Parts: sequence; C-alpha cells; structure tokens
Amino acid sequence: MCPVRRARKGKKKYYLTVKAPPVLGGIELLPIITTDPNNAIGRHVEVLLADITGDFKHQFIKVKLKIVAVKDGVAETIYSGHEYFREYERSLIMRGTSYVKAIRDVTTKDGYR
Repeated sequence: MCPVRRARKGKKKYYLTVKAPPVLGGIELLPIITTDPNNAIGRHVEVLLADITGDFKHQFIKVKLKIVAVKDGVAETIYSGHEYFREYERSLIMRGTSYVKAIRDVTTKDGYR
C-alpha cells in the first residue's frame, strides 16, 4: 500500500498595493501577492498608461514600473520604461515598409537614467 502523503502547508501571503511614481500622479494601481514584502523590491510591474491617466487614448502604451521600497503594504515605484503594443505599432507602419527601432539612454528631470 502507498504511504499517505501529508499536505504541504502554504506560506503566508502578503498583499501589496502598487503605487505609481509621483511623476505619474502617485495613484494606487493594482495589488500584487508576495510571500515576503522585501522580496517585492526590484520586481518590475507593467500597467497600461490608460489606467494611470484615465484617458482611453493611452490604451496602447504599457508603462514599466520598478518597485524600490515597501512601506505599510504599499509598494513605491519608479519609472523604468514604456512601449507600444505590437499590434498598434504594426497599424502605424505602411505595408511593404520597415522601421528602425531606436533605443536611447536618456536622463529625466529628476535625475534618473
């Protein structure tokens, strides 16, 4: 007869609310789940710009945010980058042509690179 397996006990889960950086309004965006709040630091989160601004015209832009600190169940973030949806980029390009994707390092007004 097969030995009885004991069920694994799950780890405690913490719910953190991701907060947009002050440059983007500082609003609370979405919840994330983690087993340790300090493990969330350094994690990247993608959200739609339309969720931040409330403007439906920005639904094709994904904003990447990086979690830098966790305080009282709220994850503070900084801007890490953005990109357009592939489908939206393809709709902007004429058939039979190509485009050059430029990647640049820039410095923002608040000193981030």
